[in-house]
Amino acid sequence: MSGNNYTQCPRCRTFLTRKRAAAIAAAQASYGKVSAERYTADVLAAEAIPLEPDETLREDFEGWIDHSGVFEMYYGGTCSECSFKFSYNYKETAYKEEEYVD
Repeated sequence: MSGNNYTQCPRCRTFLTRKRAAAIAAAQASYGKVSAERYTADVLAAEAIPLEPDETLREDFEGWIDHSGVFEMYYGGTCSECSFKFSYNYKETAYKEEEYVD
């Protein structure tokens, strides 16, 4: 069995959240210090930063039991937008011939 999927990258999500919060804070701090037009433009630009990232994290996974009874699972995720990568491998003997009882 195998599959692939695209989902939101946790690193991109954190980056966007922080970027948006900083832009909103900067716009609010400029109130009364810049022209009304500039303040409005800064607020609109801050609010235009998305709350949710695109689905840029590709997930690949496979799982199987081989002919000797060993179960293996692989997961890998790579973001096309940032440098985030994660992989995980798991292996366990699922069946031992000596455990077989007639």
